[in-house]
Amino acid sequence: MSCSDPWDNETTAERAEIQRLADEAIVRLQLSKPDNVNNPGHYGGADNPHEHWKCAQAWGLVDTPKIGAWLYNASKYICRAGKKDGASPIEDLRKAIWYLDRAVKRLEEDK
Repeated sequence: MSCSDPWDNETTAERAEIQRLADEAIVRLQLSKPDNVNNPGHYGGADNPHEHWKCAQAWGLVDTPKIGAWLYNASKYICRAGKKDGASPIEDLRKAIWYLDRAVKRLEEDK
């Protein structure tokens, strides 16, 4: 018994149409997936002008000498508290406090 090519009975135009429909379906699937790498929903999403990294950049948190990373991370956890699936808002707020405590200690050391 031999396997036949499923395309054997299709014309070139029909093959092209099937491929076009498949390509469209792939694009629709890709667009419908949330982008959890570049613009996660729990930080506001791509269309939100208040997405965390956009605000943190505008506020200059990363550029703040000696404590920028701590301020950035604290604000990140405050922004996402209660929004990330499976993450406890209490845990997120405790993480924010942890980063703020480090920032305060660093500033106190420099006095």
